[in-house]
Amino acid sequence: MSQEAVRGFFGAWNRREMDEAMQFIADECVYDDYGFPEPHKGKASVRELFDRVARESPSVTFEIDAMTGEHDVGALWHICIDGVPGPRGVSYYKFDDDDKLLSALDAVDPGRSSS
Repeated sequence: MSQEAVRGFFGAWNRREMDEAMQFIADECVYDDYGFPEPHKGKASVRELFDRVARESPSVTFEIDAMTGEHDVGALWHICIDGVPGPRGVSYYKFDDDDKLLSALDAVDPGRSSS
């Protein structure tokens, strides 16, 4: 079921329906996105993160390329900017028994080295 929760979350986020996206988040969620200096702890802080990213990147959507696992889910995804595929990323999601996100770890590929 947790893969369905990941799909539901990404779909809501891509539509910028943040209230719907937050239904997949546990109150005590810790969301660690390596693009930010510190993890976001608690549902209110996670909501601030989502709102900030959506506001600062209005043309960005996330497309899932592959997932594995059920209760703990690993996801490979890529960002689209105005519909054009962009950077890739990976995530590890841990869900509680109610299929609410307890923790997330996101890392975006910084790009290939030119050396």
